[in-house]
Amino acid sequence: MSRREQVAEEMCSELGRLVMAVNAFESILFDLYCGLANRPRADLVQEVRNLMLPDFVATFAAEFRRRVHAPELVAAFNSIEPQILPAARRRNEFIHSSYWLANDEAGFEQHRRPRTGGEQLQNIDPSQVFAVTHTFMQLSNEVVSLRERLADARIGGVVGYALEPSS
Repeated sequence: MSRREQVAEEMCSELGRLVMAVNAFESILFDLYCGLANRPRADLVQEVRNLMLPDFVATFAAEFRRRVHAPELVAAFNSIEPQILPAARRRNEFIHSSYWLANDEAGFEQHRRPRTGGEQLQNIDPSQVFAVTHTFMQLSNEVVSLRERLADARIGGVVGYALEPSS
């Protein structure tokens, strides 16, 4: 495989991993939201189906703050929340861009049209995508940990992963 093909394969793989990591994070957060709201999943799916991640996080945060008052649990969520929106913005930058190999074939040129107008062109390599993927993986782990703590505190309909009945 040529260097050009290797770089292209690496970038495509990293973008795919990013999509999977964000989907996993959204799913974990949605499961926790269902438990906090203590409402049927089908009802909540309809309510949040068309929300972008920042809007869903705001909806989740409002429900969390309405239901959870234990200082240590609030502090745990407050440490996670500020990391989500910057990661979501970076995710959007990567997912909603066009790419082509840079002239030196060592990386990609990322072409995007921000909502603020104009166009941007910047050099990018797969490690930059990996950094955002890693952030979402860490956030997923932190939300799972928070879920376990909420289940232990018996808040809403939250159950720990180990306590869920098999389907």
